[in-house]
Amino acid sequence: MGNACSPQKYVSRILHTMGGSVLFAIVTAPYLFAPGTRAKLEPKAYAALGGLVLLSGLYNASLLQPKKMGPAGGFWRMIVYGGKTTALLICTPLGDKLFGADYAPHAKLVGVVLAYLIGAYARFYRELHTKADAPSSLQTSKTLE
Repeated sequence: MGNACSPQKYVSRILHTMGGSVLFAIVTAPYLFAPGTRAKLEPKAYAALGGLVLLSGLYNASLLQPKKMGPAGGFWRMIVYGGKTTALLICTPLGDKLFGADYAPHAKLVGVVLAYLIGAYARFYRELHTKADAPSSLQTSKTLE
């Protein structure tokens, strides 16, 4: 089956989700907890964590072979590569330079929330338009009846 989990897919997915979770926690902490518990990352750590999430995400996206989605693959690539990359770049030191010290924390919050929203939408969009998965999902539902 095409969805078998190879070791590199597994490791890449773990790095991607863990990196994204830590980035999300750090960026949202000032909005969720008392000011005395504010979590901070050094700019180099933001860059490393943002880079890890971006690179592992791009690697994971390439493994999904969007060309199998037919015409829908172009839009999927646009939202994954364009939307998520832009949203996550805001969470790197580039976001600090673009938005300034006063607005950068708010921009980073918007960036991680958009990345998660875009990611969820992209997954459902891909599942809906992936021709290779359609027969197996139909077969599974018939087996369960």
